[in-house]
Order: sequence, then structure tokens, then C-alpha cells
Amino acid sequence: MLRFLRKYNKYILVIGGALLMVVFLVPQAIQGMAGNPMKRTAGRLDGEKVSVGDMTLAAQEAAAIGEFLPMMASLVDRDARDAHWLLLAREAEQAGYVGGPDDGLDWIPDLASDFVINDLYRQYQQFASFIPNLDAFVAQQFASEQGQEMVREYQTALLSRRMSIAGSARLTLDQFDTALAKARGIIRMLDAYQRAARYSDRAGYEVASEYLNHAATACLQLTADELADETGEPTRDELVEHFNRYRDLEPGSGEFGIGYRLPPRVKLEYLRISRSEIEGAIRLDLVDLMKHHSQNRDRYPGEFEAERPLIERELLNTKATRVLDTADAAVRAEIARAVRQLPTADGYRVLPPDWATRRPDLVAIAEAVVQAVKDAEGVTIPLPAVWIKAADWLTAADLMALEGIGTARARVGTQDVSSVQLMGAVRELSGPNELGLQVGVPYADATLRDGQGNRYYFTVLDASRAKTPDSIEELQDPSVVGRDWRALRAYERLAARADEIAAQAAESGLEALAEQHFKPNPDNPSDPTPASRIQARVNVFRETLRPEGLSFGTPEFCRTVYAAASRIDPTVPIDSVPNSDRYLAVPVPAARSLVVVRIDGFVPLTLERYRESGDRVERFHAQGRLRSVATGESPYSLANLIRRHNFLLVGDYASGRSAEAGDEEASEVEGAEGG
Repeated sequence: MLRFLRKYNKYILVIGGALLMVVFLVPQAIQGMAGNPMKRTAGRLDGEKVSVGDMTLAAQEAAAIGEFLPMMASLVDRDARDAHWLLLAREAEQAGYVGGPDDGLDWIPDLASDFVINDLYRQYQQFASFIPNLDAFVAQQFASEQGQEMVREYQTALLSRRMSIAGSARLTLDQFDTALAKARGIIRMLDAYQRAARYSDRAGYEVASEYLNHAATACLQLTADELADETGEPTRDELVEHFNRYRDLEPGSGEFGIGYRLPPRVKLEYLRISRSEIEGAIRLDLVDLMKHHSQNRDRYPGEFEAERPLIERELLNTKATRVLDTADAAVRAEIARAVRQLPTADGYRVLPPDWATRRPDLVAIAEAVVQAVKDAEGVTIPLPAVWIKAADWLTAADLMALEGIGTARARVGTQDVSSVQLMGAVRELSGPNELGLQVGVPYADATLRDGQGNRYYFTVLDASRAKTPDSIEELQDPSVVGRDWRALRAYERLAARADEIAAQAAESGLEALAEQHFKPNPDNPSDPTPASRIQARVNVFRETLRPEGLSFGTPEFCRTVYAAASRIDPTVPIDSVPNSDRYLAVPVPAARSLVVVRIDGFVPLTLERYRESGDRVERFHAQGRLRSVATGESPYSLANLIRRHNFLLVGDYASGRSAEAGDEEASEVEGAEGG
């Protein structure tokens, strides 16, 4: 046998090699005959073929852009994301709104600017009543160096996300930029549609009237909570029945705003490094002051004694900031030393069973900070204060009420984050997330600062997710159940007397009614007088009222008052209108109140006010009529796009399987009917 193999080895090699080639080539030949599966027909759009590759790319683009710009995710039908994205992009391309890949990349600076402007509006909206022109103020803040630095930070973050999201979506950067250009084109198209509405003068006036006509009123709010003392005490069975009825509801929800479901809660300890205490510990050297004066005469042209207060303030600020930075580094070093040996899993530390006895002690860290500052800066600062809130659970409202840390904020990446947001981001409450906070591990990745320049470091000692309480005693304040029971009984009595109380007001006026229901405490000078409880100059529109923030300003209340006021002839002197038409009492369950209203007039929109409003009301009305493009009311909903472009999925792809080329069975996209 061996002699045979040696004799014919060349022939054997030739024949064997040929057989191996056949073995390797046959599958490729079969695959070639079957065709590239990505080129198979998945559907037809405007009579043209849509391949499996087209649908796959559309799905990748939609997923990547939805992650990069969450606002885009809401524009696409989540049950047919690939088809809706494909159709939206096709429509935008046909209308000329889509540029090339560079158009997508060039959008990033504009997006960064938009994000910063939105952040500024959110930041200052709460102070809008103190800012005469919020738009101008935001524009000024945006143009400042700090605002432009925020833009640069956002732009850097977006460029970084562009690379990471493209990689995870299996797109090249050029493909991602092309998808971003499509998204920009879709936004242009939708924006053009929303701005397309044009009204005649008469139609515009009628639309504006719906929003600007209002009733001028004065309101007296009779709250059940204030009148609850007039009710009796509930029995234990009544309390338990009341508790069981509302224990599954969130506080403030439901018809009466009553709910006992426990919100997310934490137990906390935190350390404060006080800037004012550090400044008080710093002693400035006279030689340093004089030297600074002589080296900066352009800034301090006067004599030393005249300029000394300004010099001291500047050097004190500089020194205090340096000491704060040293203290900050010391805190981080102490925390790092304690946790660096712990193993990690999925971005979090794996804590040993005895970690509660070994975790970093904030009191010990405070002592280490004092020593580190003394060694590095030669300043002996007071021991930083430490608060341990381990006895009671703290809700978000409780955390916000904590002095100092409750209003502190930190910069995390490009985001300005509150202390409450950080504490609520622990894994035990929010699940795994990019911040990496967990119970039992001090957080020092970002420094919390308050308005006085103090810095804070905290440990979430324990966390409890939202849950339904099993008993009244599990509530943080069990007495709230009794108060709510009494307030609800008081509200029911008030609501039942609505017509009677309205008649009393019509006969004797709001002032007399206030005197009857509210008795000020003579021993308490700050107790409000009955007359001061009347809310004068409340303008009630069809769905809202001004001023905002009144607890009784629900849409139902506004509609009731508006309807009553609109029946009053605005050309007739209000004093000639019968009081029975001017006074009404409206129960407001959500505020557990009966609101007694005096209508002082119905104010229709004048031509002058209409012209002053410009097109703002018309645009608001037009956009209000537009629902998400994922619904059937918009021309860009999935259902309307399918009908307009005769879009069909064919073959097995229509039912979610690979399609056979040339299969004539066709189907509309699943879920497209009705949007």
C-alpha cells in the first residue's frame, strides 16, 4: 500500500486538490445562484423595489438617530420603525429637504446651541416673574462666555456620541452622517408643514379669541383642609377603610389628590466643606498684599490703603478657592483609598458582607481634610460638618428641603444635575445607569456646590423603591390619614352647599362671606385677615387662568367660570347685571375646595390686542392641531405615508421572515391601519 501511494502520489495530490476545490466552491456557487439575500425584494414603494438591505439600513438608521436624538424617536412609529423612517426620509428627499452627509455633520453645532438654549430656559423659567424679558435674558446668557463654553461642551459630547452610537449601530461614520442628514431633512419638512397654516384676518381673529377672551373675576377659596376641624374624629375602622381606598394612589393624584403610595426614599449622610468658614480661617500677609498692589498697578491705580479692601477680597477669593480644591482632592483620595480594592461588576463595586462596618466614614474623612489642608496650604480650617440622616426615610421633597445640599448642583458631563437627581440615580432606585451610584459607596465623581460656594459629598446609606404601604403605621406621618379623612368629609359638606353659599355671596358679597368662614387669631398678627383671602384680578380663560399657580385653576373650573361669564353682555355695565348671574360657587375636588367666584366682567379680544399678539396664537393653535406624526391625524403618520406612496411589503418579509424574490403576495405594514 505504501509502495502504491509513493508511486502515484502526484496523481493523488492532483485529484484530491480538485475534489477540495469542488467542495469549497459548490456552496458559493449555490449561494450565487440563490442571490445576495440583502438584495432580495422586501417591498415596493411608488412602484419601485425596496430590498431587504434597504429595510435593514432603515432600521439601523432609525435606531441610531433615535438614540442620538431622542426627539426623533417620538416621530417614528415604534411598531414599524424601519418602514416609517424609510417613508419619512423618502418624502423629505423628494421635497428637497435632505442634503448630503456633510449636512448632517454640520447640524451638530446647531444642535449643541439648541440644547444650551433649552437648558437656559429650563434653568430660568422658575424666575420668569422676576425677569422682565425672559427671551432677551436667555439670549444674553447664551452669548456670554459661560454660555458659549456650554455650547462647546455639548458639541464635544455630541461628536463623541456620534462615534459610539455609529459603532454600536454597525454604521460607518459616513453612513451615520447620512442618517443624521435625513433626520435634519425630516425636521425641516415637519417644521415647514407646521408653519404652513395661514389665516385670513377674520379666521385669525376667531382663533385668537378662543385663547385670549377671558372673564375678569375675584375668587374666594374655601378649603376643606382649613374647615376640617369642624368634623368629628374618625373611628379606627373608618381610618382603615379610608386608607385602603387610597393606599395604591400616588400622593396628589386621583380626584381628591389623596394617595398613600410610598415614593422612592433614601437614607443619607453628607459632608459639607464651607467656603465662608475657610475664608474665616485664612490670614493674609501684609507683604503679599503690598506685593500684589505693586505688581498690578493697572488694576489698582490708587494708593495701597485705598485699594486694600479690593486687594484683600481678590487674594482671599483666590486662596479660598485653592484651599477648597485641596480639600476636594483630599475627600476624593480618602474615598478612592477605601474603595479601590473592591472588585467591580457591570460598572459597580461588589461590596463585601461586612461593608457597613468598613465603608468610608465621613467624620474620619472630615478630619483627614483638615490635616491635608494644613499640610498643603498652612491653613487650619474648622472641622467640616457631617450630617447623618439614617433614622428616617427621606423623599425627594425632604431632600430638597435640606439646607445647603438640597439646592446644590453638580456638573456631570454637559449636564447640570441637582443633588436630588444624583441621589435618586443610585442603582437600587433607578437600576444600572452611566452615573454608577450605589448604596453604601460615597459619591465624589462630581462635586455638588450650592449658591454660597460650599461643596458637598454624600453617601446614600439605604434606598427603597416606590411601594404600596401595608398599613397606616408604615407611613412616615400616620396622622395624615386622619387629616385627609376629616378634610374629605369637610369638602363633601362644602360641595353639597355650593348653591346655598353662592346665594349668600350674591346677597352679601365675598367680603362678608370671608368674614363668616375665616376667623383670624387675635394672638397671631401674621394670621391673614378674611379680606386678604380674596383673590382679586383673576383672569379666567377657556382652559387656564392668570395668575398661574392657584391650586383651584383646573381646566374644569376654568370652563365652568368662562361659560358663565360668556353669557354676560360685555357692552352692559357690570353693576347692572343681576348678582345671581355674577356669583357662582364651583367645587374643585383636586384642591378639596369650594371656590366662590364674582364675575367682574367678560373681556373679549379687541383688534388692538389681536394685532399685538402677531401670529403667536395662530401658530400655537396650528401646532395644537398637529399630533405626533405617529398618529393618523398627521399627513406624515405611517398610515398616510403608506397610502400616499403605495408602500407594500411582499413575500415572507411581510410576516417577518426572509422574503423570496418575486413572491407576489403583498401586505401593508403591520399596524399601519389607522396610524
